[in-house]
Amino acid sequence: NRLISSLKREFATNLQQLFHIKSFSENYFEEDEVRLKFNRDIAAHYPGSFLKDNTLLGRELKTKKILFAHNIRIQGPEETVNDNVRVISNKDDIEDVDLKADTLVLFKGRPFSNE
Repeated sequence: NRLISSLKREFATNLQQLFHIKSFSENYFEEDEVRLKFNRDIAAHYPGSFLKDNTLLGRELKTKKILFAHNIRIQGPEETVNDNVRVISNKDDIEDVDLKADTLVLFKGRPFSNE
């Protein structure tokens, strides 16, 4: 989900204590349509700024999920997933798989998101 990925980036890189919703939407959503939808559906329900509390999002910020059809997911610590999981979606990339060192798992369908 793009929103979760953007929030992860914002909370990890912006060390300011205040979270400004308007600045967030301007920095992370370039398309006017997406920014307007965010402001209408989410930002309108919160104050313009509030104190960030990373402990509320702690585990979510450090977890990466890859969601597939039929409620199947690969989930783990973000750094571990980034270093050890690769989604192969074309024939050229499959040639790089080392079946002596790697495990190949096939899922029907494409991942819905990679956050």
